[in-house]
Amino acid sequence: MNGDKAKNIIIVIFLVINMFLAFLTFKDDRKYYLSNNSLENIDSILNAYNIKLDNNNLIKVFKPLRKLKGQTGNILDKNFIIDSIAQDKNNLDFIITNSESESYKNSLEEFYFNQGSFTYDNYQGININEDNLDFCNNILKKLNDYTKNFVLDTIIEVNGKTIIQYREKLKNYYIYDNYLNFYIENEKLKKIEFNYDNIGSFEGSKRDISYVQEVILTFLHNIENKNSTINIERIDIVYAPMINKDSSESKRIILLPFYRFNYYETYLGNKVYNSLLINAYTNNIKSIGTIK
Repeated sequence: MNGDKAKNIIIVIFLVINMFLAFLTFKDDRKYYLSNNSLENIDSILNAYNIKLDNNNLIKVFKPLRKLKGQTGNILDKNFIIDSIAQDKNNLDFIITNSESESYKNSLEEFYFNQGSFTYDNYQGININEDNLDFCNNILKKLNDYTKNFVLDTIIEVNGKTIIQYREKLKNYYIYDNYLNFYIENEKLKKIEFNYDNIGSFEGSKRDISYVQEVILTFLHNIENKNSTINIERIDIVYAPMINKDSSESKRIILLPFYRFNYYETYLGNKVYNSLLINAYTNNIKSIGTIK
């Protein structure tokens, strides 16, 4: 109990100090910058919770942000995608699963299409005889009609598996739900996942976002296993869909800025990778994605 009280006291002091420092570094253009003192205080509070963070992977410049508009439900060119990826494209059987999705499969592989997304599974795995990144970059280039603004986002290593993630980038911000993921195991490509929504322009007025110190506290309050060891790989800001603004027929979406926490969590030898999104406007959690 004494330890919990000490942590709570540290948190209160941490908030007061950092709000004051943030005020001092607030600029006329409404940007604010994390000072060295703020970074040291962030390290202190995270260390109290047995959490490690490389400050080089922490966003340090903050400014008011606008919403993004977009549209989901795109129709993908299935023949183009199959030609770009399939190992035996001439022997794929066509299967209609429902009005919005289709499947193409043979004894070795399967494509599943659903509006603006597809999943590719290779049951035996495609041998990778080059560097993993070079292999994935070659497929990325083949899909250039959809991926011309995609860049490397994250490489995840967990339990003998490698997941290489690319995302669309717009004005220095990743579009979280526009991704191309490669799943590699034992030097073989086992799976590809792709999703793409049309992203339009920024709209509305700029809104202030939560201080990163506040968001870190929200992150701390939502750690389920307090005895686990956590390594935060990155804290940045991404854009992700929040609500459908219009009717379902139009499929218009609104994307909001979210703080993203990418982190590994280890407990009793078990290691998992998590990606947590926190609404940058409201400091509320949107979702947690876990890879074991």
